[in-house]
Amino acid sequence: MAIRLSDKFCDAAKGDPSGKRREHLDALVPGLAFIVQPSGKRSWGVRYRDSERRPVKVTLGPYPMIALGEAREQAREVLQKVAKGADPAAEKRTLKRIVFTEAPSRTRDLWWTVVEQYLQRDASALRSHDSIKSILERETKDRWSSKLIHEITKREVISMVDAIVDRGAPIAANRALAHTRRVFNWALSRDLINVNPCAGIEKQAEAKRDRVLSRAELADLWSVAAGMGYPFGPMVQMLILTGQRLREVAEAEWHEFDLDAGLWEIPPERAKNDERHVVPLAPAVVDLIRAQPKLGKPAKYLFTTTLATPISGFTRAKQKLDDELARLDVVRGRAAGLSPAEIRPREPWTFHDIRRTMASGMAEIGVMFEVIERVLNHKGASRSGVAGVYNRHQYLDEKRRALVAWASSLEVGVR
Repeated sequence: MAIRLSDKFCDAAKGDPSGKRREHLDALVPGLAFIVQPSGKRSWGVRYRDSERRPVKVTLGPYPMIALGEAREQAREVLQKVAKGADPAAEKRTLKRIVFTEAPSRTRDLWWTVVEQYLQRDASALRSHDSIKSILERETKDRWSSKLIHEITKREVISMVDAIVDRGAPIAANRALAHTRRVFNWALSRDLINVNPCAGIEKQAEAKRDRVLSRAELADLWSVAAGMGYPFGPMVQMLILTGQRLREVAEAEWHEFDLDAGLWEIPPERAKNDERHVVPLAPAVVDLIRAQPKLGKPAKYLFTTTLATPISGFTRAKQKLDDELARLDVVRGRAAGLSPAEIRPREPWTFHDIRRTMASGMAEIGVMFEVIERVLNHKGASRSGVAGVYNRHQYLDEKRRALVAWASSLEVGVR
């Protein structure tokens, strides 16, 4: 029977004098197991079923070296790999075989080792270097972490592309395919492989998105996010209030904020345009940030579960939001006397749609186009050509008025 594990429970767990090994499953993260040996040694494991429905366990490491929060995050990452079709236990065995039983030189041909070499030798001078690395890391690192580059097949590349498309991101699928193709081309030029498995794989159709959430949808999303709790709930609320890019918000660091001055400075290395971007903060955003816990000594990331890294797992968080929104629609439908079949599903949306919604909403309340572009850090018409060269005005006061007006128009508060 699963229980909601706690630090107090884990600290108090003792070995069984009768010699029995005890395993406690976590109710919060299904599959996470807290294992107590008869000797009193404690450790973490994750249980799942492989593609043939056979039970499998992956060992995470000892407790308390790995704390409860970190174990939950690692377990989620393992289960996310499984959901993508990977087998973390098999990957671990393969990696161990390569590193310890085969020639050490073979580790040079591991997929991610080759990617790192490509990024260092061929892509280091590109302005998009960080973006390329982020995409490859997000879409391929876990999937092929233990694979030698020549072992990756065309079928596996297609499977990666299909998985990204299936989560509603055809544009992201094309970016991942393009960068993966370049890595394989580079490996081909280095005589690491004989053929590029991306050859012949066509781009996905990219329908231009124009989804804008209504004020009612934004209110529902705010409410559901408030109930979701830290870290993803307040992250979504910050997206709504600031309109900044998903990873700019999710990977924000505490030192970037001057809450007394109401300013957030996104450094060039984290901003898409490779330029320092200053975001004035409406009072509602300042209150929201002040309400977040400072985790770590010293605290680094605004939103984190591991202390050492910012949050990830956006697909899983988005699914939870959608589930809660659907549950809200069912409650309202029943109250209105509708049958389940009469309750219409919501139109699909993405985190980026929040940004587009904010731009449209600001225009509705009278914010000038060039100010909206500055708020969103867009390199649009007002920042190109002669205007971009000679107009060096930072629009700080105008941006602040716009963001305060936007927050006021939403009529939301920090709960």
